[in-house]
Amino acid sequence: MSDDIPSLGNPDRAQALRRELDELLTRDLDDDELVDQLRQRLDQWGGESRLHVWAPDLYRRDRDRFRASILEYLESDDASPVPLVPDSTQKERLEQWLRELESDGELELFRALYPRTLHERGKKRTECIESDLLERYREADDRREREQVLQMFDVSFGITAETALELYTTDPDASRDFILRHLGRNSVRGAHDYDDAPQWEELREKAQSHEDEELYFELYRRQVPFRQWKIDVQRVVRKTFNPEEMPRKLERRHPIRPLGEEGLGSFFAGIVRKQREAVLPYVSRHLDELKGTGEYEKFFEEANIRSPNTARDQESWKLWAELLLIRYANDEYDRRRRWRSNNRSYNNEIQRVVDRDADSREATLEALQVLADKLTQSGSLRDFELLDETAIAIYELSPSLLHGPFRAQLSVNASGNGASMLERALDADDRELIDELASQIMLFQPEESESDLPDELVDPLISRYTSLLDEPQTFTQRATRVLGRIDDRDIQEEWHPGDSNPLAGLFFERAEELYIDDPASIRDLLEAESSHVRGLAYRILGRDEPEARRLADQHLNLLRACLLARLPEHVRRWGFDALLNAAHDEDNAAAILQQARRALQMPDEHYPKDDLSMLVGRLLQRWPSLRRKAEQPTVYEWMPT
Repeated sequence: MSDDIPSLGNPDRAQALRRELDELLTRDLDDDELVDQLRQRLDQWGGESRLHVWAPDLYRRDRDRFRASILEYLESDDASPVPLVPDSTQKERLEQWLRELESDGELELFRALYPRTLHERGKKRTECIESDLLERYREADDRREREQVLQMFDVSFGITAETALELYTTDPDASRDFILRHLGRNSVRGAHDYDDAPQWEELREKAQSHEDEELYFELYRRQVPFRQWKIDVQRVVRKTFNPEEMPRKLERRHPIRPLGEEGLGSFFAGIVRKQREAVLPYVSRHLDELKGTGEYEKFFEEANIRSPNTARDQESWKLWAELLLIRYANDEYDRRRRWRSNNRSYNNEIQRVVDRDADSREATLEALQVLADKLTQSGSLRDFELLDETAIAIYELSPSLLHGPFRAQLSVNASGNGASMLERALDADDRELIDELASQIMLFQPEESESDLPDELVDPLISRYTSLLDEPQTFTQRATRVLGRIDDRDIQEEWHPGDSNPLAGLFFERAEELYIDDPASIRDLLEAESSHVRGLAYRILGRDEPEARRLADQHLNLLRACLLARLPEHVRRWGFDALLNAAHDEDNAAAILQQARRALQMPDEHYPKDDLSMLVGRLLQRWPSLRRKAEQPTVYEWMPT
């Protein structure tokens, strides 16, 4: 190493480090080995001055060879920061290397090292960066040199209005992106460190005259006063005739700072009433800024959340439905605590439409159909449950609405909701609704005793379905339709068919003999969404009787799914029994074994591998020709010594 390089802090320490580095560089190592050895040394050296000992010397030794390694280290979390109060020789050494990097045109290395040479904090740090930046920017002769300067100082800091204005005035195209990347809190009106300088306004005017929309609107969003923003938004709403352009134009003007000013709710409501759905995407994205204030409720009160008094056109109903979803379905604010209240409000809105428009059935049907369409499009159908009085009101208006889109919102619970709707459906012998409600009621799982199960819900259904047992095919058709509507997501973990729920017992236990006499019902059960319903089919097909084996053979393709599908353990074991019944010939056994061997490789620790191994063993015992070489039995003969 050159003798004229300044020594660091502790002379003995610095000399020791230099000797280690010299010795390392003289070894016959390839680049990867050398870098690996260097990293090991860095871990050993430690200390806040280690960067300044090895990096400049390594760079001077062979910058092309070590540039990537030095840069990787400088940009890593391992690089030690420069101390706030460095010694003079350490500072001199760093600044000397920084001048070399600038002279050599090493922009990346300069940019990575430069922040570590700054010992100031806060505004003084920004002043230091801007001073160095402007000094070089003013000396640049052309755009290429100015762009290089901006690349060198593309470090983290919030640019001031004065500096941004000078950069942009000198060369708008070269400085635009740099200014955009370095706009900080000091450029946001209302921030505690806002730089309330007239240069911001001047810069915005220059950007506008230069037709630089990106910079203009970024500055506008940071600094526009609330009063001026409202005027500009009203102008956009009034003069924009293409609804698809409206949200984009409004978004690019929306202030960066949260808007909590008084009157914002009424203002949002006003532009919604003027342009309806054209501005709703924009408004709905920014309603969170009103949460926790009276403006949030004011918006919905004034934006026509209540069903229209006079308007009967479809656009009015679309607005009503859209606002209804924004208010109640998309409300993430304290959603769990507010769900019951939101659900009640949702039902009240529907009830209000039905009651208000009792003399205009067509208008009411149109309103509810629009709402159903919006719920379906947004995937929010299951976010709500219909209360008894609401469900009955819809049913009396049009049963097809409950048979169709609103069926997913029918709800029955142990507290009594749904009892009146069930009674109404039974009186009308509405099999569609009876089966839907029955599929929910059979999932009730009383925690303590059978008395916890509402008799007014269970007894009428037991009576209705029991009366069909004398018509086996009619019963199995209705039963499979009921069971096909069960969703495992609605089932409690401890639920077991028949336990304290006589309705579930009827479908899952008492009717087994009827299912096995109806092959079509077996297929319906095997194709059901619920694993518990498929388990019923597995249990039936695993019985030790000829008819079960014949049906298992017919439905082998569906049965094989139990080997790889996600199932409760007891359901999967029933599937194994059914598969054993289906293996009546070698072809069936081979098809089962192929899937079973794949299942044995599954990493699921809850999979009953012992039972699966027993299934494989029994199949191989029955069909020895299917054994692989490793599965052939080995007999060892004992030889006396």
